[in-house]
Amino acid sequence: MTTDRAASPDHEVRCRALVVQLGAAMIATGQPVNEVQADLMQVTEHLGYPQAQAGVGPTGLTLSLTQGGAATFGLAATGLQLDQSFDVRRIRHQVVYDEITCEEASEQLSALSDRPDRYPLWMTRLAWIILAIGITMILQPGVVNLAVAAVAAVLVRIMVELASKASVLGVLLPTAAAFAVGVLVFTAANYGLIDGALRTVLPPLAVLLPGALLVTGMSELAAGHMQAGSARLTYGAVQLALFAIGLLAATTLMQIPPQNSSTCVLMSWVGGLPQSGWCSLA
Repeated sequence: MTTDRAASPDHEVRCRALVVQLGAAMIATGQPVNEVQADLMQVTEHLGYPQAQAGVGPTGLTLSLTQGGAATFGLAATGLQLDQSFDVRRIRHQVVYDEITCEEASEQLSALSDRPDRYPLWMTRLAWIILAIGITMILQPGVVNLAVAAVAAVLVRIMVELASKASVLGVLLPTAAAFAVGVLVFTAANYGLIDGALRTVLPPLAVLLPGALLVTGMSELAAGHMQAGSARLTYGAVQLALFAIGLLAATTLMQIPPQNSSTCVLMSWVGGLPQSGWCSLA
């Protein structure tokens, strides 16, 4: 597409709205901001605006198709699922290769958020439990450990669904989930039902851990995007601290002795306590 197709003001408005909508969807997929910016510049150049400028962040973007021209801000929606992420990439590809028009691309992007989940809710809940059991089979296999991890996964899933309806619980979800799982697992450990309490605590919480967030932040820092990378790393570190606070509260409530490996490891996470010979992973 050449620049003569970018002469119409209406065409510029439509293209700017589409690119902002596309960029916000790409951010919602968890794609690093440097990749989002590069992909959007390819789209704008194809649409006839090679001098477009975009400021992309982890939660939104600002786009201007011409230097000194009008700019539009777009706020990224909540995280998209994998099948929705595939559709976002497909739409971008079709726009670049003139397989769909701007209007069709905008309609398809708008329909993503209204599309029903690919799998029924009961299957999603079951997958949460299966995932916790599978990780437990790797970290701490044992019949009772698997049963405790499954029950803990049910508790975490219930709290996740409640957090989607209550904003206060959503903020405290990492701490509340870690505390509930910790109390359940440490109670079973105090009665001698399971071994390796810490390795049984982790599987039900694995889905909530910000692993992908930290990896994306590191990639953005490596690419020179300091604001987005540092923001993601800080957010991920705060999430890990909230998990640690919940587990420490559980150990305090259950009166876990200092010699217990779980307490030692958690204290080393939060306060930098050196792990001596008597403070080793069980």
